[in-house]
Amino acid sequence: MPTLPVPDLIEFKFQFIRDGKAVGWKKRGLLDESRLVLDKQEIPLTGVTRVIRVRRRLLIQYVEPDSDGQPTSWSVAVGVYGRWFAMVKRKLDLSIATRLLEEARDQCRDRGQPNEFRSQACPHCGCGIDLTGLPRTTYIYCPFCETVFNDSGICTCGDDYGVCGTCGLFGRIVDFTEWYFFFLLVFWYFQTREHRLCTSCRSSLRWGMFWASLGGLVSIFPYLFTRLLTARPPSRVQRALRRGGRLARKGKPDAAGNAYGPAYDRWPDHPGLLFNEITACFKVGDQRGTEDRSERLFRACSSYYPAEELLRRNSAPAALAAAAQADAV
Repeated sequence: MPTLPVPDLIEFKFQFIRDGKAVGWKKRGLLDESRLVLDKQEIPLTGVTRVIRVRRRLLIQYVEPDSDGQPTSWSVAVGVYGRWFAMVKRKLDLSIATRLLEEARDQCRDRGQPNEFRSQACPHCGCGIDLTGLPRTTYIYCPFCETVFNDSGICTCGDDYGVCGTCGLFGRIVDFTEWYFFFLLVFWYFQTREHRLCTSCRSSLRWGMFWASLGGLVSIFPYLFTRLLTARPPSRVQRALRRGGRLARKGKPDAAGNAYGPAYDRWPDHPGLLFNEITACFKVGDQRGTEDRSERLFRACSSYYPAEELLRRNSAPAALAAAAQADAV
């Protein structure tokens, strides 16, 4: 898949985000080859360490000296308006990826082993992925756009699949607006909230909206109308992802693995599906299941960082050792 060129200079409009809400007036931002300017705040691109997308908002993490001159981690959340949202995210990611690859190349050169350096460009976002020291596996994971790909091309595109920020499981990710409308003759109420979540979590929210809408006289009719407009028959793989996700949340790794059958037929040993089974194993304290699935996962995709973060967060040294053994093979 060809990637679009990124302009040298991007000017855009944005608002700062605090506590999940936009504050103040729209401001002007600027992004060039060396700096990100947000109104009066200037951030060197050499200090930007990570950019996280939350719907059409960006959480930018960066390192900057504090008042004592010590490097300190900071973050700023912004909502970018218009067509420049994706381009700002991609340009920041490309800057981070280029810097990380240069550092990895220099480290290999300093050790006198320049041939150990290995990288791969993501076919979706174009960012270079550092694979130095990792074995060659079936899948490669892009930490910038969450795309999983192999030699044949993209398997699951990060625009549509990834780890849900609500339940923490891999699945099909969608944008969804949660809204409530009540009309009780002398009283009316309207509220909306935007989400980017998996289809299983969206289904749960929809049921909550349905039951809440029964409390008003005409509230149910707008709900049913929008529900019909957005209804799409899911594919066999999407049904498997939704069913397996529900079982994984309940702590049933074996049942989830069986439910993922159609998805495994399409993507054998996909790291995201094994990631969900490992999460289910943690819920029930299945150490053996965690180790076995971790070994399978890292044999299939040695660069799937969400699984490594999950194991470290849950203090699973045995699973990490199994993963390291799988990497060594």
